[in-house]
Amino acid sequence: MALKNKGLAFEHAVMYAATSRINVRDREQEKAFQEAAAKWPQIEKTIQDTATKIVLDLAPRSATDKQKFYGSFKKMSGGTEPKTDILFVKGGKKYKCSMKWGDSFQLTSSGIDTSTQVLTKVLKKCAADIGKNNMSTTELGTLQLIVEQIANKFENRTGTVSAPEADRMMKDVNKAGGLNEQLQEILGSRRAPTGAAAYDAFKYELTKECMTGDLTFTDKDMVADHLLTEHGLKPIDDKAIREVMKKAGVRFSKKGRGTDKATGVRKNAITIRYEV
Repeated sequence: MALKNKGLAFEHAVMYAATSRINVRDREQEKAFQEAAAKWPQIEKTIQDTATKIVLDLAPRSATDKQKFYGSFKKMSGGTEPKTDILFVKGGKKYKCSMKWGDSFQLTSSGIDTSTQVLTKVLKKCAADIGKNNMSTTELGTLQLIVEQIANKFENRTGTVSAPEADRMMKDVNKAGGLNEQLQEILGSRRAPTGAAAYDAFKYELTKECMTGDLTFTDKDMVADHLLTEHGLKPIDDKAIREVMKKAGVRFSKKGRGTDKATGVRKNAITIRYEV
């Protein structure tokens, strides 16, 4: 059965394309290879072929440099999910890649606690940059109020809740004038991604943070600096951030979290999705 998540399939395919070409693998490289090899048969041929071509096109010319290049590929992980999905080294330079496949993808789909933390960090960055961006204290105050409303609304209910309670919470945030509408007026929605112009600086910084994780991670290997897509490798620079920003929108959503074994009640978590 083919992997449904094409972005994740692309990650596995790139790792396989690189690690399968290492002549002599050490323990870590062998582990990475075995993990990717187990997924390889479940990956669509289009994704397999694209990943292989990208890795071969990026590879240096000399046989020795090729082996160093293939051996440098590392799938990143950590307690808080890093923005770098795959890291590799070429010509002495690290490339910390966020992997994306297709025109639609999530920039973040975090629970309420993490979402409010990210929004607060971006808000502080914009406040520090007042005078250099197009925001005023009025817009900052409005944003601060919305973030506080989100935190207060979901106080003590930021984790997993019963499906009926999640439905009630979603009905409340989606009502006219509710938190979903307030956020979308500022950041836009997926269908209508243009938010209020007065908040462009905030949307830019939020998009940058969701793409890179620069404000979140102290371990800079977890901070992405490149996008690796089916179209190839490109830096996460001002142009890339603005391209994503103009297509991105926000919404409250709920994620399935299985069933309570004791009661049989389905569980959900409320998240804030920022997506293209």
